[in-house]
Amino acid sequence: MPLYKYPDYRDKSQDAAFDQLISPNTPTPWAGIYRCDVVDREITMTQGQTLPCQNHHYHKPGRKPIQWRLVISQKGTGDL
Repeated sequence: MPLYKYPDYRDKSQDAAFDQLISPNTPTPWAGIYRCDVVDREITMTQGQTLPCQNHHYHKPGRKPIQWRLVISQKGTGDL
C-alpha cells in the first residue's frame, strides 16, 4: 500500500477510475500507481504504458488472475 508522510499533499477522490479493474497487457488509461487486486504488488506506470503480462508475478492456484487497479493518480491526468 502506498505510504505518505504529509497528508496536505494528497486529496481524496471518488472518481470511478479507481473502481476499474484493468487486465494485464492493457495500456494504462492514467498515469499513477497500480496495485494487483489479489496480492500486494504495486507498480508505477505512465499514461498509455502497457501493464505487465499475466506472468508478471505469481498467484497461488485457485486465486483470481492478475487484475490491476489504479490506487494513486496525479490530478489533471486524463478524465480524473
